[in-house]
Amino acid sequence: MRIPAFGIAVERACRSGLVERPLVVAPPDSARALVQLVSDEARAAGIRRGMRLNEARRICRDVITLYPNPPLYARAEAAILRILEQYSPCIEPDNIHSTGILCRIPDVGMGAGGLYAGGEGSDFGA
Repeated sequence: MRIPAFGIAVERACRSGLVERPLVVAPPDSARALVQLVSDEARAAGIRRGMRLNEARRICRDVITLYPNPPLYARAEAAILRILEQYSPCIEPDNIHSTGILCRIPDVGMGAGGLYAGGEGSDFGA
């Protein structure tokens, strides 16, 4: 299962008013901060990960800046892993993908690497 821009997906699950809005996640209190995560809507406006926040705001005046919330993202990831463990005892979170969440369900007969399933997030709680 892969959820790109995981932090944005979690924020949207918690706050429905953010759905279909251009969003970025960037550290607070610095216009020179670098954009860490980009929603599809912000990407369509020309914003890219690693871009300076002040440049992103110039490109898309409607962009909403969210501050990173690692405790919330960790709770959401734990909730997803608990759900996935109901279906397979062998869930392997892949922490290499710092911009999203990727879990591998190994040894299910889908090749040597296991099964990768795509999907959207669920209700993570706040």
